[in-house]
Amino acid sequence: MGCAASAPRYFGCSELVLPADDTCVVCMETAEEGPHKEVANTTPKLVTVRQDCYGGPWLRLDCGHACHLQCVSARVDACRAGPNERLTFGHLTCATCRADIKISDPEQGFSARKLKSLLRKDFKLRNQVKVELLKHAQEDPVDKIEDLPEDEAEAEALIERKIGAFRCMQCCQIFCESIACADGTEANTRDDNKLCQPCRLQNNRKTHSLCKPVDFSKCSESLYKCDLCCSVAVFRCADYFQCEKHHSGPKNLELCLGGRRCPLQVAHPQNAFKRVGFMIGCGCGKCR
Repeated sequence: MGCAASAPRYFGCSELVLPADDTCVVCMETAEEGPHKEVANTTPKLVTVRQDCYGGPWLRLDCGHACHLQCVSARVDACRAGPNERLTFGHLTCATCRADIKISDPEQGFSARKLKSLLRKDFKLRNQVKVELLKHAQEDPVDKIEDLPEDEAEAEALIERKIGAFRCMQCCQIFCESIACADGTEANTRDDNKLCQPCRLQNNRKTHSLCKPVDFSKCSESLYKCDLCCSVAVFRCADYFQCEKHHSGPKNLELCLGGRRCPLQVAHPQNAFKRVGFMIGCGCGKCR
């Protein structure tokens, strides 16, 4: 089984010859466990498996591993990111060797077209997310990663450990933010309602009409308040926007006394154990 297996032979366009012990990388069913015909006088033992009119049930991927088309489809549906979830793309790679799922074998033309149709939008989204993550890592004033490795694969791996990509629940655009301070659980990469910076600002204005009508949405140096106290946030973490004190120490809630007693002198939501990311100004001094 796997990448070391010899190239498959075909009988017409509807049958695929595989080693008898080759398994689907998703469900682990062997080729001889399903409907098959034995190929006489072969060592190791080979079997012929039939492909139906939809390109399945068996495929041979470019990486050399075999699988059912139906299993690939089920895995894609199960692993696509849902609402408020971080955008990840493990379902676009082989479950065994992590090479991209694709077929370039001309003998599997119909299967290749079916697979391409199934995954086209996901590959396009993955490319878009890679561009957004790299841009965020290079340009964001808070989440910027200094001295990114020159090797593309190493840079991508480092970025993915520190920054996540999400789809805004309001405008459906892709946006990025830090996940570096999450404790490793999936819960800490989720919000009740993931919003991009412009949509968060718009909602804050609707809720708090006393805020100055200044548009910080396109500011490259937007300032946020700490979710737990009335200080400027210097860390945008997966759990809260945090000041230096709360980032490095206990996550104690400090309620705002309001009005002139608020150190920020800005109308804002009451501090709470909730990730809000309320924008209070900019660092560029050019926003009006």
